[in-house]
Parts: sequence; C-alpha cells; structure tokens
Amino acid sequence: MIICISLVLMAVILFTLFKASQLTELKIETEITVNAALDSVFMLVADQRHFYKWSPFLYKNPQLKYEIKGAGAMVGTQLHWIGDETNRDIGYQEIIKLDSPLFISIKCDVKKPFTSQSVFNYTFSGNSRSATVKQSFEMKSSLRSAVFLWILGAKSDIETTNELGLELLRKVLEEP
Repeated sequence: MIICISLVLMAVILFTLFKASQLTELKIETEITVNAALDSVFMLVADQRHFYKWSPFLYKNPQLKYEIKGAGAMVGTQLHWIGDETNRDIGYQEIIKLDSPLFISIKCDVKKPFTSQSVFNYTFSGNSRSATVKQSFEMKSSLRSAVFLWILGAKSDIETTNELGLELLRKVLEEP
C-alpha cells in the first residue's frame, strides 16, 4: 500500500514538474489594429506617464498605486507598482529600447506574488489613419515560480490580460 501511494505521489510530482518546466520560458504574441495615426499609437505606448490610460492591471485593480521614475518616453524610464497594503515596491517596468515610431522594448521585473522577469516587445506599422501593434511577451521564471504559475493557470490569465491591454489601448485611441 505504501509503495502504491509513493508511486502515485512520485507520478504527480513528476507530472507537475514537467508541466511547470514548460512555463520557465513563456512567449505569447498578440496583435491589434487601431484606427489612429501610427505616431499617436506609438507615443501612447512609449510614454510611461500615459500607461494608466490603457493598463490592464489598473483596469482590474483601480486602487493599485504606481510611481514613475524618469521622463515619460525615454530609455530608462521606470514605472513601479506599489503594493496596496504594504506600500512596498512589488515590481516595475522599464523602457530598455525605443526606435520611434517602430519599436519599443519594456522589461518587467515582478517581485510579488511570484518572481519573474519578462520583456514586452512592441512592433508598430501603419500610417496616418491606422496602426498595427504587435506585442511579443517573453517571460523567464524559476522552476519553483513556474510550478506556482502552472497550478494557477497563469498562462491563460497572462494571455487574457495582454489582450485586454491592447483592447484598452484601442479604446483610448478610437473613442473621443
């Protein structure tokens, strides 16, 4: 009996580790077309001072506090998320590359509820009437954090959150 329980437990642990190992490096791509000028779309994404307008995180949690360090649309500008109860920094995003109006790379460092490092790469194309935004999200996490991510079904949640962010971006730019 103990051997059977041990084998089942071992199988569950191995399965969990296998599934979690698929989340230590995660890549999700999302694309949207917006009825707005390419330059306007690019600047709304590039300027951290305007992130609150289309942030899916603030949409889901309007009480979330944040602080911007640096000048809006410049390499090195950071947006820090502050925990609700703790008033501690729970993560930040930083512009690491800008190529106006075609490309933005933003590094994210999450400290809570799990630790992960990710990068959002935005590629833009279009003209004075419409723009296409391609978002490529890449996340690296430890196997320990990946177990947590797998148990909570985080991949699906990340996909939904990224889609929501781009839909909010479109709404801000298309509605007067």
